[in-house]
Amino acid sequence: DFLHDLSPELFNGIMQKTVGLLFSEKTPVNYSTRMSFQLTDEGYEKGWVHHDTSVSSITAIVYLTPGAYSGTSLYLKNNITLCNDSIYAEQKIESFKTKNINSDLRTKHNNQYSESISVKGLYNRMFLFESHMYHAAHEFFGDTPDTSRLTLVYFIDFTAPISQLPIIRSNRMGAGI
Repeated sequence: DFLHDLSPELFNGIMQKTVGLLFSEKTPVNYSTRMSFQLTDEGYEKGWVHHDTSVSSITAIVYLTPGAYSGTSLYLKNNITLCNDSIYAEQKIESFKTKNINSDLRTKHNNQYSESISVKGLYNRMFLFESHMYHAAHEFFGDTPDTSRLTLVYFIDFTAPISQLPIIRSNRMGAGI
């Protein structure tokens, strides 16, 4: 379920804080957001390298498991011309739906990328990055809802003024990854 349906007050508070980190109070901002909790247990093992929908500008992850450090890494393609993002897409989707994990396929897919940044998933840490960037979760853990990896994941589509996003401004100046 989306957080805006479960708790509009919490959703609005999180978005107010997030937008406040990215823009000055005087900047008019239009956006749409999809925000939900993700609870992932050890049965999924670890993440598949992927990028998020092209509709979003920013992906945000808040790590919500106290005492856990399983975070997220950003990746670069090893070979832009040979790397195929979609070759294992069906298997990835199927593995998350059925928990029938094909570790060999995931390893083949993930080996097409090299880790460029690793962020530890410290409790209550928020990690923001451009949605088109390749990323994967570190290891999953726990065998019950109380012991598994809990995150709040949201995708923000800034419809205006996208050029004012600090991350976009720095990339235009050549400071991006």
